[in-house]
Amino acid sequence: MAQQSAQVLQIDRRTPERQVLFHAINALRAAEADLAATRCAVSDDFNTKMTRQHALGELREAAVSLGATPLIEKIERAVESGVEPSIRFYNDEEEQLGTRLKSLLQDVELFARRITQNETAVPEKERAVGTARHRVKEAALAVIRASDAVAMVMNDLEILQNQVTEKRVALRYFINKDLVSPDDVVEVKRLMKVDLPPHPMDATFVDWSAHPAHIKWEDALERLMADPDAELPSA
Repeated sequence: MAQQSAQVLQIDRRTPERQVLFHAINALRAAEADLAATRCAVSDDFNTKMTRQHALGELREAAVSLGATPLIEKIERAVESGVEPSIRFYNDEEEQLGTRLKSLLQDVELFARRITQNETAVPEKERAVGTARHRVKEAALAVIRASDAVAMVMNDLEILQNQVTEKRVALRYFINKDLVSPDDVVEVKRLMKVDLPPHPMDATFVDWSAHPAHIKWEDALERLMADPDAELPSA
């Protein structure tokens, strides 16, 4: 009861965006579980079908030794056509053989049909998982979008840019007044030419996705996609 109350309290504290994310994650987990169960059913049914087919092979060999091959062929044709075979057995061995054969043939047909049905369902369920995963990502992005993360980064960036501008103007003065020692000229000029990361649509290629700041927020997105209550990093 206490645990249930804690869960309700946690849900009440979620922002609307996080509640949407919570339901999207649950829907994704359900879709993934459904797909996994279907794939598992295909695998299990295939293994069972192979076991029955192996038993059928052994049974056919036994029929040859009993001279009951025509009997086997008649039962197989009847089961394949869906007609109940009308067969006279001449001894208990033949009757046991026929009964076992009929059961195995029906099992093989049943599992083959189930495999086909489940294999047919897999692509649709894979698409359902893909759709659910996309909704989770969109919901997680909405959580970040609704947070104060962008405003905090903008505020910090403005402060830092003012500081950078102040330092660059000072270096510019030092260069113009020939105050930089020959040993430092190359390094100072290099610093003055350093550009900040360009706009995302800039054609200049630099792998900024490897930058720690990018990785930090990408990791935050991944955590949100798994946990609607995951905390966002500080700006």
